[in-house]
Amino acid sequence: MKEGGHDVQVFEIENSIGGTWMVCYPDAAIQSTKDEYQYSDYSHDQQSPRHMNKQQILDYVRGYADRFDLWKFILFRHRVISLISNEHGWELEVLNLENGVAFKTLFDFIIIAQGQFYHNPNIPPIIQQEMEKPTFRGEVFHDRGYVDRVQIKDKRVAVIGFGKAALDIACQVVQENGRVDHVFRQPRWFAPLYIFGLLHYTTVLFSRYGNYLASNWNPSRVQRMISLYLPWLPWLYFLIVQIAIRITLGLYPFHPLAAQDKFSASLRASIAISPQDYMLHYRRGRIRTHQAEVVQFTETGVVLSNGELLEVDTVICATGYRQHLKILPQYQHLMEDDGIYLYRHLIHPPEHLRASQTCYCLKLPPIYHR
Repeated sequence: MKEGGHDVQVFEIENSIGGTWMVCYPDAAIQSTKDEYQYSDYSHDQQSPRHMNKQQILDYVRGYADRFDLWKFILFRHRVISLISNEHGWELEVLNLENGVAFKTLFDFIIIAQGQFYHNPNIPPIIQQEMEKPTFRGEVFHDRGYVDRVQIKDKRVAVIGFGKAALDIACQVVQENGRVDHVFRQPRWFAPLYIFGLLHYTTVLFSRYGNYLASNWNPSRVQRMISLYLPWLPWLYFLIVQIAIRITLGLYPFHPLAAQDKFSASLRASIAISPQDYMLHYRRGRIRTHQAEVVQFTETGVVLSNGELLEVDTVICATGYRQHLKILPQYQHLMEDDGIYLYRHLIHPPEHLRASQTCYCLKLPPIYHR
């Protein structure tokens, strides 16, 4: 932006840069490789691991700010309360978290780069109710509140969810305590870091030929030709990949941890890379899985929808985050139960949406634990 001649101001709610890496759970690391997770004008240290951990990522991002002298453009401990478009541009109301003073300022263009794994934890209603009016004598918190392994040391822990964070945290609990209860509504697709112990998952899933065969809203010429003349090829390729993943993980078709939906349908959004020891812990009985929902808390544990009673000391909700538009109240009506679908408002947008041509949103990729 500065190189383009713009005057730039960044508002950051924390006391340093790093975003989700400032608040994510212990030992988190990028799920993508470091080559896919870097700025185009600032490469990673060649000695850094392929899947960098949170501290290495923080060091990298802060090194980028040092390299390009970006610190002077950032106001730390400032929270944007609202954004309102008018005939003059965008009016921001900003709260200084250090002194509690709010002020308003005006900008021509806005970039919202807060990511999707930060502000709005997704907590099931029954667990939210317990957090507000506790009956359980133990601790209940979202994984955003899990910042140190001391919180799980020598505790009987139940982990809720089946995303990347849930798999990682379940393994961490086993490392600390020898066992964990893993509760989820339904299993989802997850992949090993190395297929058959040889091929890194990116070789199979994110290579050029894999991308050509994956579904795409804006297909290239090659993809259109494949769809027209070789429609069976993507189906065959992903069937082979699906079988290879299941063999590597030891998931036969009706295994309790085997997802029942098509692998290719989950590829773009919800594939987690499994910690290398998750299935080992599962086979040895250290990870006890329960396909159910929490329906009630007791003083000493939780009751599941299948009738099981789990006696635990700590419940960790690794159930992801919900998107929101709290700082854009005039667009709040775009929110749906499972997120924001801006493409539904692209054709003939009403007048009040046309200001979005000067407001842009950025996202962050998922995370992975080695």
